[in-house]
Amino acid sequence: MTQRAMTVQSNFSAGALDPHLAARADVSAYGQGAAELTNVVGLPHGGVTLRGGLARFAELAEGGEHARLLRFEFSTDQVYLLVVRPLAIDVYLPDGTRAAVVAVPYGAAEIAALAWTQSLDTLILVHPDHPPARLMRQGSHTAWSFAEIAISNPPKHDFGSGAEPVWSAARGWPRSVFLHQGRLYFGGSRARPQTLWGSRANAFFDFASSDDALDDEAVEITLDNDRVCAVQQLYALDSLFAFTSGGLFARDAAAVVTPSDFTFRRSSEVPAAAARPAEIDGSVLFIRADDGGHNTVYEVLYDYEVQSHRAEDIALLAGHLMRRPVDMAARLGNETDSANHLFVVNGGDGTVAVLNSRKSQKMTGWTLLVTAGWATRVAVVGGAP
Repeated sequence: MTQRAMTVQSNFSAGALDPHLAARADVSAYGQGAAELTNVVGLPHGGVTLRGGLARFAELAEGGEHARLLRFEFSTDQVYLLVVRPLAIDVYLPDGTRAAVVAVPYGAAEIAALAWTQSLDTLILVHPDHPPARLMRQGSHTAWSFAEIAISNPPKHDFGSGAEPVWSAARGWPRSVFLHQGRLYFGGSRARPQTLWGSRANAFFDFASSDDALDDEAVEITLDNDRVCAVQQLYALDSLFAFTSGGLFARDAAAVVTPSDFTFRRSSEVPAAAARPAEIDGSVLFIRADDGGHNTVYEVLYDYEVQSHRAEDIALLAGHLMRRPVDMAARLGNETDSANHLFVVNGGDGTVAVLNSRKSQKMTGWTLLVTAGWATRVAVVGGAP
């Protein structure tokens, strides 16, 4: 009599596995994965649950097909979803009420190139074809203002006909921005794509420098390499990272930033897309540029053996769920749901790949969300995607 062996699988913490792993029983994730996990999300305990339905939040105004979604959180009870659409930013409350409409100069074709960072009630926005600007909450849900930032002592560069401001309509404006350790950092421009600039310490909009190179003065560096490393995005956890078209550059977290000590180390050759990085479970993740390689999501890790950062494909075992990712946002666990989820919008088919991450439990698994529509952008506001 033929006997049938029974295999007990206690969890799906490895998520959906690429079909190329169908016979790879030697891979440790094999016994914790599944051939397909669609319209479910991972649980922090190792199981999965149905994703639940989607609620209609609001109907976007004209030009919504080009929109970007931004989170703006001033406090626990002052949380907003910002929708950037052609020539306007719509401010939504958590219940879907549109509280304000703010005029902005960004056209439909320009919205994709926007980058931003937030400090308290101020959102700083940059675009390579527009001067840096700030959106400010003026004390209530309905009162907002938008204006160009007055930059004091902008850095200068000799482009061949004498020193001139490095940023201008002719030379281009910064394409990336981030706040870190008391300085405002700008990265890349049309004329200086590989350069990073940092403001004076505790003076975000002042880029003054002198021959004395005092410790609190502005800083500047051009990332040198044997290939073009145009700065796409800046992001910081303990370290400051520059995500470029030529790889990842990182600055030592323990080093104090001064004009005489502002150096970066190239840590990976993986090219970064212009999409905003995301932070989840103590790591920074970024989307690889669609440069002919596999367009997927990478995690920035610190290798203590070589004392350097590196980039690792976090979707290696679920590569089939990466379908030209274009946007992502992280949802961190809370008191009622301890799951950490990263939502990755696939531009190829409008699906959403979801990472369930809990490093303390050695849990990294992907599932796929499919709807009757087409997802284009994602943001997480107040714990809700």
